Amino acid sequence: MKSLASVALWTVLLLLFTVCSDGRRHHLEVRDDIRRYIPLSTFGFYPGGILDVKLSNFLVIPHSEYNIYGLSLDKTLSDAMNPYLDTHQDNCILQEPISSLRSGPILFFIMDLRREVVYLNCSSEWQNTHIYKDASHIPPMRGKRQSFATVSDSKSMYMQRRKRAVNDLVSVCRNYNLTLTCTKNDLPFKVCSFTFAMEVSNKADEGLYNLYFHSCPNYDMATYYSLQFDVDIEEKNGQNYLSAGEMPLPALYFMMSLLFFLSGLFWVFILKKSKHPVFKIHYLMAVLVFLKSLSLLFHGINYHFIQTKGEHVEAWAILYYITHLLKGAVLFITIVLIGTGWTFIKHILADKDKKLFMIVIPLQVLANVAEIIIAESEEGFQSFIQDQIT
Repeated sequence: MKSLASVALWTVLLLLFTVCSDGRRHHLEVRDDIRRYIPLSTFGFYPGGILDVKLSNFLVIPHSEYNIYGLSLDKTLSDAMNPYLDTHQDNCILQEPISSLRSGPILFFIMDLRREVVYLNCSSEWQNTHIYKDASHIPPMRGKRQSFATVSDSKSMYMQRRKRAVNDLVSVCRNYNLTLTCTKNDLPFKVCSFTFAMEVSNKADEGLYNLYFHSCPNYDMATYYSLQFDVDIEEKNGQNYLSAGEMPLPALYFMMSLLFFLSGLFWVFILKKSKHPVFKIHYLMAVLVFLKSLSLLFHGINYHFIQTKGEHVEAWAILYYITHLLKGAVLFITIVLIGTGWTFIKHILADKDKKLFMIVIPLQVLANVAEIIIAESEEGFQSFIQDQIT
């Protein structure tokens, strides 16, 4: 029993130190990936929100300059479903006529490896958002009149706010492009990079944005092209690095932590004043409530640092993971003990009950660790894990 517990503990600690990600400053390394599309980010923006993307060291094996690769940035109502991906499981969305895409605003960044340029193309509903070559070109402040003035082509690409006909809007998007920086170094083929930044300028632009990378040749089952690239993504709403829907979470976690702590104190007070028999299982329940309170407290502190710095502070993140795992283990132990009738019916566990604990509890701990790893991993890595499982 002790050996199993020690193995589980060391496994937990090892995985905890490998799970810490960079919060809302993402860094994803894609290596030897043959997926058709790779989810990179989902984030809710308010007016003033900024998305900064740097894609570097892009390489395809076998190399071909005529295949289509690129990014799509779309705005959806929910992160549970994406109307574009759901209807393009067997064909690449980057190869679709942009005029046929009417399920919501969407913008394409299509990489031309031969000409070393990234072409922009948008649907008829993409009207208001500002796209820049990088975050340094975003003006710090603009008045109302300046907000909709055309910015110099050398610094930014600006989508007109006024409503236009479909053909007019498509031509506006196509007038802008980004530089695709490619070098060979010591390799026989090109390694390319490009950057862009998006500013959500007004209330009409706010919403949930999804960023995907698409590899069109991998939709052909005959040949798979292996992708390699690094991508750095920074998302924020003003000085707040939390997504629009996550902004209330730090205060909510702190409040719930206080409520659980007060509930635990009240439970202990009831046990001390009770005239009826009090069993050990009742005190174990009190421990569970205090662990839940600590878990919520550390989770709130962790989210506070993500909110202000865009990344985890490892000490608080690890404390949260440890208390979260302990809470899950104690909860499961409490349920099993109640089910076996310990202290209520019998005071000694039978051999089969002990074997049940030895098998089930370590498995439950590992399941909780796996859940944390998936939850805290980058979005592209999450989908990779899920693809491997399925």
